[in-house]
Amino acid sequence: MMDKRGQIAIFVIISILIVGAIVGIIYFQNAKKTETSSNELIKLAKADIDSCVEESAGDAIYVISSQGGYVLPKDYLEDMNLRIAYWNILGNNTSPSTETIQDQASATMCALLDECIYLEKYNLNSTKGICNASTVIRPDYAAFRVDFPISVRFADKTTIFEKSSAVVYTRIGKAITVARAIAADQSKHPGSLCLTCMADIGQQNDMLIDMGTKDNSTIIRLIDQSADMNKTRAYELKFAMKI
Repeated sequence: MMDKRGQIAIFVIISILIVGAIVGIIYFQNAKKTETSSNELIKLAKADIDSCVEESAGDAIYVISSQGGYVLPKDYLEDMNLRIAYWNILGNNTSPSTETIQDQASATMCALLDECIYLEKYNLNSTKGICNASTVIRPDYAAFRVDFPISVRFADKTTIFEKSSAVVYTRIGKAITVARAIAADQSKHPGSLCLTCMADIGQQNDMLIDMGTKDNSTIIRLIDQSADMNKTRAYELKFAMKI
């Protein structure tokens, strides 16, 4: 009897060990699947953030360039739902500094980026911090650096995305220089437009100049035919002059 009981006890112990091993294997397999799923979702979230940064950078340049370097200009001509900033008013040169345009681009970048990033579709618990951006404008490009902390939590894993960057390859700096030259030249002969002067300035810098009139004002549109907005649209800079 003792031998049979001993054998039964051994079988019970072995069975418990086997069941425990099976439970352990299932647990670790599920944990591994959860980790894999978490990593995949984090990668998708990061890809979405990077895509939004690129898209928002191009849109920010487009927005401010359509309105003379501003989001909400103080002195402007309203046309086609745009507020086009005056760069010359009755012979007074009011063109913005590059620093001002850079600040406007940075503010626009953060506003657009906040609207663009949407991670709830991945069932991730995400929290956005405060966006801070800086913009550097050069003759052939505009570079953005963004500090936008985004905390993403899935299961027991938390990942924080912070810094991003994007470059818009277009001759925004060159266009600003050309626009300033036109605004400065207008101060030499207030009350009239020197069409030859503008044509010469545009030709020297490989910029197409288009003009329109509204309410005793002239809308100047500089079109850079040598480049595009990250291969999505031609670059244009608009500004107005009150004659």
